Amino acid sequence: MKTIFLTFFMAALAAPTFAQYDIFWADKSTSSITNFNEEKNESEVVTSDIDEVTRVKIDVVNQQIYWVEKNLGTFYKANLDGSNKTVVLKAKTKVSVFAID
Repeated sequence: MKTIFLTFFMAALAAPTFAQYDIFWADKSTSSITNFNEEKNESEVVTSDIDEVTRVKIDVVNQQIYWVEKNLGTFYKANLDGSNKTVVLKAKTKVSVFAID
């Protein structure tokens, strides 16, 4: 247990410039992705008009946000502020779960 805690603690200290205080979530009722910045105590809609977003994933190193529209099977990426929205992939089926590497 001590090793796991120490590794986590060191990793947190090694990367203080990452978006560690931001929380992103998908809101099906508003068809949007929202960002909450704990440091500023502010939230803002990052992107909207999404057809049933299923998952939101963050690539902290490259400062990108990824999401998929379940019914369309379309994967998107954008900058963390929602700018530069791009279609990454169009799947041939509905998608409910995905991961990024």
